[in-house]
Amino acid sequence: MKLKFKQLNLNLSFCLLACNLIAFQPILSVPIDLSSDWEVKLGRDTTNSTEAWENFPSFPLKNFTADHKLEGEILLTFRKTIILSQDDIDALNFEPVSIHIPFIGSYYEILWNQEILEIGGERKDGKIEKFKIMRHLIKPIPYKNLKVGSNTLHIVLGGIIGQSIDISSAADGYPLRIDYHTNNLEIVQERVSLMLMFLYGFMGLYHLLFYFKRPQEQYNLYYGIFSILLSIYIYTRSQAVFELEMDTMILKRIEFISVYFIPGLMSFFLERYFLGKVSLISRIYLSLIAVLALLTAFSPSNLLNIYLLIWQASVIYVIVSTVVTCVIAIRRKVQDVRRLLVGIIVLLICGIWDVGGATGLFKFQNYGLMRYGFFVFVVGIAFILANRFLQIHREVESLNNDLEEKVLKRTEELQYSLTEIQSLKVQQDGDYFLTSLLINPLTSNKIENTLEDFDVQFYSKQKKAFEFRERKLEIGGDINIVDRIQLKGKEFIAFVNGDAMGKSMQGAGGALVLGVIFHSVVTRTNSKRDSMNKGPETWLKECYIELQNVFETFDGSMLISVIMGLIDVKSGCMFYFNAEHPWSVLYRDERASFIETSLEIRKIGTMGVPTDFRIRCFLLEPGDVIFLGSDGRDDLLIGRNAQGERIINEDETQFLHCVEEGKADLEETVNSILTKGELTDDLSLIRIAYNPNSTFIDDYRSQLNDKITHLTQTAKAALKDKNYQEASLNFSLAVEEFPMNTENYYYASYAYKFNRNYQEALNYGERLYLREPNHLNNLLNLADVHRFLGNTTRANFLLNKIDLIDPENELALKIKSKINETIQKS
Repeated sequence: MKLKFKQLNLNLSFCLLACNLIAFQPILSVPIDLSSDWEVKLGRDTTNSTEAWENFPSFPLKNFTADHKLEGEILLTFRKTIILSQDDIDALNFEPVSIHIPFIGSYYEILWNQEILEIGGERKDGKIEKFKIMRHLIKPIPYKNLKVGSNTLHIVLGGIIGQSIDISSAADGYPLRIDYHTNNLEIVQERVSLMLMFLYGFMGLYHLLFYFKRPQEQYNLYYGIFSILLSIYIYTRSQAVFELEMDTMILKRIEFISVYFIPGLMSFFLERYFLGKVSLISRIYLSLIAVLALLTAFSPSNLLNIYLLIWQASVIYVIVSTVVTCVIAIRRKVQDVRRLLVGIIVLLICGIWDVGGATGLFKFQNYGLMRYGFFVFVVGIAFILANRFLQIHREVESLNNDLEEKVLKRTEELQYSLTEIQSLKVQQDGDYFLTSLLINPLTSNKIENTLEDFDVQFYSKQKKAFEFRERKLEIGGDINIVDRIQLKGKEFIAFVNGDAMGKSMQGAGGALVLGVIFHSVVTRTNSKRDSMNKGPETWLKECYIELQNVFETFDGSMLISVIMGLIDVKSGCMFYFNAEHPWSVLYRDERASFIETSLEIRKIGTMGVPTDFRIRCFLLEPGDVIFLGSDGRDDLLIGRNAQGERIINEDETQFLHCVEEGKADLEETVNSILTKGELTDDLSLIRIAYNPNSTFIDDYRSQLNDKITHLTQTAKAALKDKNYQEASLNFSLAVEEFPMNTENYYYASYAYKFNRNYQEALNYGERLYLREPNHLNNLLNLADVHRFLGNTTRANFLLNKIDLIDPENELALKIKSKINETIQKS
């Protein structure tokens, strides 16, 4: 009897204990699925009214917006009713619940029983001013807001159609739901993702360091950037990114841009690592991705999803390219491809899964498997690096075993190489010596101490110094030449300072060609009577053309900058042209200044660059000193920066200070240059000093001025009386006596034309054209002269220049009409 009573008490106690346990268990059926059975209404309505609401089956929105043909900016309110009993509310007192929304944007309000839980974005005066996008939004429902019976959840959603306005029913395997808050918080626990993010970022920096140490291994660059971009992408897909409180549209652009480049860079890495080079198609693909990234960065946000779809379609190329690369590498028996093949396959599967899930191509979600698949790929890379380390270790051990034998063998090889180098050095110095024997006679100053009014001096320092058979010599591309010629019965000083492109032999070759051609022209001029009848402008033009024709035959591989000119010994008038050479310097009244102010002619030998050849004219005054020099005078090494890189002088006016400090003395000027820095290039200088008897030159120029005035007045009177023969004679005499007055060139040509001496008209007109290419009256007159001579091509060329200056010029139109009539008659 006692035993039955004890057993009854035991059963009763067990029942009471079970009842107590049941009493403390929550009876609410959680989680509550919120992905379907909603009500929707256009506009904002957070009341419990029953008007204008319609059923909304399930998220996302695309079917609803398409059915209702919604466009532009919209605002919707979603409503769902949840029934709670008193027992449910009592149970929730022990453990709170929260709402989990996998994705929501662009403007949203979340309300529980008309109490606002969360607002994302900003809305003012009925317009959305700021958008916000959230992933895995978790918002606790305060216990005090729960009530027995009907509880209403409102979600106000706004945005622009096609611009991330949506609510997702699920993401990463987690649905839209109400669940215990602790369960929802597990969704945003991203320890693994953040660990992988730091791992990939570290691996990327590690391989970038490899690249900077060994730039020839470009695959380290591609892999490093690829890994870093994946790290950035993982971060932008994590919840941690929202702690930055940045504009979510900016975060979205960063996310898209980073993911765009990841497949292309992986293709670059695999092709470079396994095949040794990146294919042209892959380069084009990455260039198109770069364009897509730029559009994503700066286009309106409603286009971002379109760009994303384009990129997702383009991933097909990367998949095909990766497969082809692996197949080719296997056929070539590349060992590492088999070790990395598993990682590549896993990475491709994860990438296809993610892209297919994101596009809706497959009926499964995008779980972000790429971050985990890449880990397998990284393990494969680590395995390859470890294998290489072991291979290098074995090679080091092998080297240590027979190091002494290899050192002896290497020493013998080095000794043999040194002997060969010394032999080649002797041959090279011999070539330098023979070349210098050819150049040295060409570098000549044939008027040194022969003209009373002029003092001409040279300085030359070639950068390349060599020794041959105990003779120390120099060779380079700089050259100085000064000679004398006769033109129209007047004596001229002909000078040239040149700097050929290239170092040592190449530069010396250019200087040799220049010297030979210049001396040939001078010799031909002094030996032929018809050459002596040319004007200085014409002589310089023909010399330039001859040099240009020869140097063009080198197809641009040999260029030379020059300054070339003629000085009238009697009058001190200097004619010259500058072909991309450092500007000439005038020293007058103890001040140095540049004569030129702009670049007009390219280096001799330059092909395909149209150049208006122009002769400049400058009248020397007693006491003037002219300096002509190569760019070695400016290219001075003035120091080194913190990285040990050379600092080259870029101030071209520094040479002016050197001339002033040296008081125009050649030796002192060179010493001043050397105090400013170390020479880094060949240096050549020509100093021309004009020191006539001041009394004589003043009297001569005064008489000349009177003579020119008389000749000009007489010529103009004759021209007015239509005595063209006398006018042309006097104007031509005025030109030859004082060429600084360019108007006399024009009148001489004009008078000769009406005197029907077309060759002389052509001579003076073309000489003026070389001095002033845009002289309108001369262009008109010269075009007419060419018409008379039948040179229609040249005449039309001049008329085209006139059209650029004065398109409505009546005389030009008449000349053009006469040319057309002549052509039609012929």
